[in-house]
Parts: sequence; C-alpha cells; structure tokens
Amino acid sequence: MSGNVRIVIDTVILGKIPHEYVTNKKSAILKNFGKLESLGIDAKEQNDPDLAESIENYLQTSITKKNNKYVTKLPWRENAPELPTNEDIAKRRTESVIRRLKKDPEMFRKYGEIITDQEQRGFIEKENPMDTESRLITYRLRLYFFGATCFAIHVKRTLMKHFRDNPSTTSTELQRNVYVDNVLTVLQITVTFEILHGVKKLLSEAGFNLRSWNSNSTELQNVAGRDKIGDNDDIVKILGMRWDRESDDLKFSTD
Repeated sequence: MSGNVRIVIDTVILGKIPHEYVTNKKSAILKNFGKLESLGIDAKEQNDPDLAESIENYLQTSITKKNNKYVTKLPWRENAPELPTNEDIAKRRTESVIRRLKKDPEMFRKYGEIITDQEQRGFIEKENPMDTESRLITYRLRLYFFGATCFAIHVKRTLMKHFRDNPSTTSTELQRNVYVDNVLTVLQITVTFEILHGVKKLLSEAGFNLRSWNSNSTELQNVAGRDKIGDNDDIVKILGMRWDRESDDLKFSTD
C-alpha cells in the first residue's frame, strides 16, 4: 500500500522503502563489518604512540612465566572509584548455602573436595593462611575466570608475548591471524601440516591446549582426528561469520 493517510496529528506517507536505501544500508553494514573495531582491533592502539608504549611496557613488566604457565597482573584504571564491599552479602549467602548443604551430607562432602582440589591446583588461596583461630576461612582467586571483562585482552596480550618471544613460521602466522582464542588463515597444504604440529607444541609451551582444528583438507582432518582435536562440523562459526568447510566459502548475514 502507498499514498497519503490523514491522521489526527499529521499526514503519514506510506509506501515501499526505496531500493537505493536498502542497498546503501547493506553497503554500510558491509563497511562497518570490515572496520578495525568490528574485528576486535582497537584503532586507538594502532594510531596512539603513548598507548602503544603503555602496552609494550605492560608486556615487558606485567607478564611473566612460572612453572610453564604465564602469570599476568591485573590492569588498574587510574583514579578509578573504589568498589563498595560486599562482605556482608557474601557471608549471608555462604551461611545460606551451608544450611542447605547440611541437609545433604554427600553434596556437602563434594563441595569440600572441590574447594580442596582448587586450592591444591593453585586456583584459589587462603587470604590469611596464618589465621588458624577464625571459624571463617576466606579464599581469593589466583586466576582469571572465563567471562571476566579483562579475560579476552589478557589472553590476547599473553599469546602475543609468547609468540613474539618464540619466533618461528608458526608464531608469525599466529601473530597475524589470531583473534582472542581463534585463528582463521589460508595456507598451502604442505605448510599447514607444519603449522598444525607447530601450533600444538607452541601452545603447550605456554600452558595452553589446542582444543579444536578444522580444515577443508581431508588429510589434515584425519591427522587432527588422530590427535583428538578434530572438529567435523561442516559449518564453523568464527568472527561473526560462517565458514562452509565443503565449499570453502565465508558467509555472513546482513539482516
């Protein structure tokens, strides 16, 4: 339907959206998709010398390697307001959980085993190990948990430092094509075999695991399958796109 319709407020014009508008909208979406910010790369970092220097200093002074694992310091904002304490809320919730667990001794035991296991593996530590009198034991995390605001940037910075400190064909390829914890690249089949084994070794040396591998090469998929890292999905989601392994096409929606 098209034309003018009189209503109480004013005249409303009805009709189809011009084709040119739709085309321009799609063009804008495609343009935005290719921007640095859309790819997770901060343009400020590329153009701000002071920021680049600050990041370089962070890599050199705040990321260290201990016992085959990397340790990084939390980034603190300057002049940031202090967060209010939630100690009282945490205590009440802990007391509530304990009351509920006392009704299920088996679950209570499992909770205790999990806490002991996390402490032994270095995931948590006692806030005051010398305090043996208090009935309340307070623990604090010693690692970043997945989903934390700073998690992605710390993974990226740590990987970049590890790749840079261990120069090779593999590390160069990863530096160019890694996005947080995903890599998307195009290589000759002979080089890709070298990269596959190189990636596993390089990540292992940093305390990381190669969790999944997908390729449009049957030979590579067989190798990855034997190593129990093969991903057999025909459609792979990566960087907001869908890669069709069979046709070797990247697809995305403009809706």
